[in-house]
Amino acid sequence: MQPADNNNACSHAGKLLTSASVDSLCKLVKEQCSVPALTCLLNAYRAACHNVSEATSVSGCVFTRGIQKSGTFCKIFMFMLHEADTTFRRLLGISSSSSRKETVLDLKNTTKWLSVRPLIKSYIRSTVFLLNQVTDSEVLAFSICRLRASIIFLFAFPSLLRNILKVFLKFNTGKKFLKFILALLNRCWSR
Repeated sequence: MQPADNNNACSHAGKLLTSASVDSLCKLVKEQCSVPALTCLLNAYRAACHNVSEATSVSGCVFTRGIQKSGTFCKIFMFMLHEADTTFRRLLGISSSSSRKETVLDLKNTTKWLSVRPLIKSYIRSTVFLLNQVTDSEVLAFSICRLRASIIFLFAFPSLLRNILKVFLKFNTGKKFLKFILALLNRCWSR
């Protein structure tokens, strides 16, 4: 699943990420499931999520240090939220339709899991951090929806699940939201 030339994927480490370099990394992840490219994107995603409180809003996107333009940040943000779950499942050999907690719990002692686990944890932690920082309701709704696709991985990280629930409760805005939280909890613990 990894490309033949893995050393090339992280040639952007320590450099300013441009739109072209992000496009290149995204292509490697999507087409070849490149772990080094995914790691680079996760590092950029983590940096962007953690700098969002210090960042400046520019036409609906965020500009952060280390990322050339706000559009580049948006590419990283959208790619990670859209593709992270699919990529993790491909790396672990989990069906996209599987949402049983046993699927992940059975993988916990495999070498596949041990190599992908830090990436999954970084993605979830960064997204939770982002949810704690962002106040835009559309960004929150989109992030929560996309994180919901990765619920299967939360069984391996109970402390992160608690953190997510705290974030959700922080944004409790009425009956509809409470129903969403209860449905999410039911889905988590009923399987």
